[in-house]
Amino acid sequence: MLFRSSLVAALSAAFLQSAAAEITTDVVGKSGKIKIFDAAGIREDRNAIMMTMDFLYELDANEKIVGKKGSQKHGTQTFANQQFTFSDVEEVTYSNVTADYFSFEANVYEAGSIKVETYVFREDGVITTSAEETFDVFAGDFKFSIELIDWKWCDPCDSNEYGAFVDVGIELKGSKAEPSEEDLGGGIPVILSSKILADDVVIDMPAGYPKVVSKDAYDLDGDGVEDGDGGGKKLFIFRFPKEGGAALYDYDPIIRTGGETCGIFCRALPCL
Repeated sequence: MLFRSSLVAALSAAFLQSAAAEITTDVVGKSGKIKIFDAAGIREDRNAIMMTMDFLYELDANEKIVGKKGSQKHGTQTFANQQFTFSDVEEVTYSNVTADYFSFEANVYEAGSIKVETYVFREDGVITTSAEETFDVFAGDFKFSIELIDWKWCDPCDSNEYGAFVDVGIELKGSKAEPSEEDLGGGIPVILSSKILADDVVIDMPAGYPKVVSKDAYDLDGDGVEDGDGGGKKLFIFRFPKEGGAALYDYDPIIRTGGETCGIFCRALPCL
């Protein structure tokens, strides 16, 4: 079973460079981070965006995390301990727009595997996402997506647990202390949608999602009490509902680093 959405995770050690596109990608250890920044500022760009995969949990219908114990783990509090394989950087065409692409993939215990796909567009254009939504993109815009492949829902897991949702928490940290969809900092927005492709059917993300919350406020056991201990960290939470026997869930956000904000000389940098 395959789910697809937005996520960044830790990478195995490697170094890749795509000089033609002016995009440099360092893959270092198990960083769990990608830094997106203006080449003119190199690593000191004050409006750089740090994107970090924070967690993935499976929850039941009462929003209680399931699959936490024994050999049937269905989530992870961090991706730093996952072993990823990393693709080469290559030029591709996404919806008739040229982009540089790389991906990485890892198993999540026995529940399934995660594949993260990233694109930096080389040119302005119009794209149609997997959920059949149309967006203008500009040279330098950064798009990412996640696939959860062959996901085995708790049906049941230990203690008679049944999965109903998968929550993915991602930190998108820019120069703004309180990030929002409209502005991560420096006027850089992230373009989100509530539409998900489940196999060949477009469905809605559950009401209220995606949303931005403090990790401290995340309810880990579904009892209505804030259990998180995230030091005030703000996370974008993406929730994916179990949709029959769907083999593919697909969700595609865009970080608007192109156009007047950044331009083609942007970089996507996995880092420590």
